[in-house]
Amino acid sequence: MKKTKLMKIVSDPKMISGIHNYCDKWCERCRFKTRCAVGIMDLEDKKQDSKELDLNSPEFWDKLHGIFADTFEMIGEMARKNGVDVDAPIPEEYWIQKEKRDKNAREHVCAKASWKYMEMVRKWMDGSSKDFEKKADELMKNISMGLPNKNPEKDALEIKDAVDVIIWNHTLIHVKLMRAVQQIFEDEPEILEDLPKDYDGSAKIALISIDNSIKVWETLLSHFPEKEDEILKMLSLLQKLGRRTELEFPNARSFKRPGFDE
Repeated sequence: MKKTKLMKIVSDPKMISGIHNYCDKWCERCRFKTRCAVGIMDLEDKKQDSKELDLNSPEFWDKLHGIFADTFEMIGEMARKNGVDVDAPIPEEYWIQKEKRDKNAREHVCAKASWKYMEMVRKWMDGSSKDFEKKADELMKNISMGLPNKNPEKDALEIKDAVDVIIWNHTLIHVKLMRAVQQIFEDEPEILEDLPKDYDGSAKIALISIDNSIKVWETLLSHFPEKEDEILKMLSLLQKLGRRTELEFPNARSFKRPGFDE
């Protein structure tokens, strides 16, 4: 994407500034897609030739390189306008402190619990292929039999949507909580102490993702009662993670995200 086109998208008054910083990155389901610069670029990408969307094609990497180059150039221009020297070397102390913050974040109870949940979901999904195949056969049989008081098409859509939500959110929860806990270890200038905290925004997205995941796990439980023990373990972990996240970030729920909470 050319820099001029990118600038035109970003400067469009209908765009909601900063909305992409506090979302779940699921552009396909976002009602603000046409008012978000990232969403607009996603739409533009989908209009391109299939070669530009193929990770194995040179066209894809050329396009990606061009987007990065334009973005970095824009950031550099904005930094220079604000008196920031983007070419100045980063002090060694910065990397030492960063590693210390990253280590503290990885050891944080929310980070460890969200990582555990992510691993549990992957293991469950990997080991449940036969259960899904069995359920698909059952639904197909119900369709062919035309049984009364049965709606196999609705059941199939519910299961698919639940799985989509679980898969999308199981990594997002950990990523957003890691971002949140990393930021609480950073020194904050006194001038910013009374302003809304970015880590609360990240924690809020994690909490919303936890809420959505709990809801769809309950849906799957109704369709797979034989998997009750496994599903209840994940529900229990998610509920505990949600409570702990609210304890660690008491202002997260009230954080106002641009667009979404206005």
